[in-house]
Amino acid sequence: MSARNPFHIIRNAIISAANKAYYVKKITNTEQMVDAVDRDIKGLLSPKLFDEARRHQIRDMITSRFERLLDDGEQLDLFHDLDFQLTFGRGEESYQKTLGDLDYEHGLKARHRKVANIEAANRALADFDRAWRYIGPLLKANPDWLWRDAVTHLETTGGIPTR
Repeated sequence: MSARNPFHIIRNAIISAANKAYYVKKITNTEQMVDAVDRDIKGLLSPKLFDEARRHQIRDMITSRFERLLDDGEQLDLFHDLDFQLTFGRGEESYQKTLGDLDYEHGLKARHRKVANIEAANRALADFDRAWRYIGPLLKANPDWLWRDAVTHLETTGGIPTR
């Protein structure tokens, strides 16, 4: 198995093909874009990569019975869900520890990751809010517009303000 997560490889290929469909082929209809991306990645990605991705997903599902709980927005019970597995490291050097088996060092690493996730989410929210300050009023004033219409309007009337 490759050192990179196979889903990251597939995701990058899909994003690249979607950009090509949107910007080069000028496809804006979602179903047509899905068809174009599917055609592009069929020749690009090997069946072996999809096998790796399937096995990666199976591994993720069986190593954490909490996936559904978290997907449903529930929180872990940090005093009772001691068999919850956390992943540390990257690629081939990644390993898992259960919550109950964390030592001080790994507890700090898990906490640092949570703080980093919150900081990244706050940056993403700030970026969205910055764009929304310009796009939101245009969408409200033009109910038939989509986000892309507001961006096009901004680009043709002086551009999108930089930070």
